[in-house]
Amino acid sequence: MKPIVDMHTHTFISVCSHDETANVQNFIDKAAEVGIQVLGITNHCWDSRMPGASPWYAKQDIAWVKQIEKELPVDTKGIKLYIGIESEYCGMSDTLGISAEGAAQFDYVLIPHTHTHMKNFVMPRDPIYNQTAGVVEERMRAAFPEVSDRQIEKWMSMNRAADLEVIMGGKPEPDYPFLADFLCKSFVGLLNNEEFQKVLQTVPAIVAHPFNAVGYTLEQKGKMLELISDEKFIEMFTLMAEKGVGYDISVTNFKIEDPENCQMFRIIKLAKKCGVKFIFGTDTHSVAGLKNASRSTQIFELAGFDKEDLHPLCRDFVK
Repeated sequence: MKPIVDMHTHTFISVCSHDETANVQNFIDKAAEVGIQVLGITNHCWDSRMPGASPWYAKQDIAWVKQIEKELPVDTKGIKLYIGIESEYCGMSDTLGISAEGAAQFDYVLIPHTHTHMKNFVMPRDPIYNQTAGVVEERMRAAFPEVSDRQIEKWMSMNRAADLEVIMGGKPEPDYPFLADFLCKSFVGLLNNEEFQKVLQTVPAIVAHPFNAVGYTLEQKGKMLELISDEKFIEMFTLMAEKGVGYDISVTNFKIEDPENCQMFRIIKLAKKCGVKFIFGTDTHSVAGLKNASRSTQIFELAGFDKEDLHPLCRDFVK
């Protein structure tokens, strides 16, 4: 069996896609070219029924995402096509971005707990960032003694992490224990979220790229995951399997050339032992990115998967 599956993709409807050619027809044409058997379109979405949307998310409500229905072709070239969404879970506030009523309008939902680049929204800033901000604030007060405390605080509130890195002359090393602890708490928080339980009764729900902390390098992600024991992962994945929640394998975050030293391989093997079911996704925001879908076959083989490890959404459509 050589499954080539991509169920996590974004067309130009997602505001973070900068490929104006990224429409459904071009995705299908490219998918057919690279041999994709199952294709899912999952644009970013925050249901307006749910409070707490960030300004970035607020525009991307269900009505916005459902524009894609105008693009759907009759001929999918033999590819199984799904229309889902990628919503959001903010672990720091136990906030879910999709209601069960909204989820029912799609074939499935992806919900990440790892958009850790969205600081003070998905997760709090880590202590190292706060220490860096404190140093910068002291420097500003020394450089501008005539400026009021209130104005200094206003300036600091406008600084992004990247701004502080420029001032400090480089990016500080992440606080790995803090991040590892957040990843675990947010994962369990999502699985136990009250509205998420209702979503689970409505459509297939899949955690998007679990434990794959966005905004960090593969090496940094590996250091975070090393701090989480096998026993802790088994506890979490057992809960995941019991609830029937799927696992989205983000194919570009695996060291295929060195699987024995790749933490992502370690955790999907543990999830497999617990009975979790999997999909694969490139998380591409462009047509060109679909070429990476072929990595799903390599990961499938290297992880020792068989057909029964695949999520029912794709199991019957792969060869």
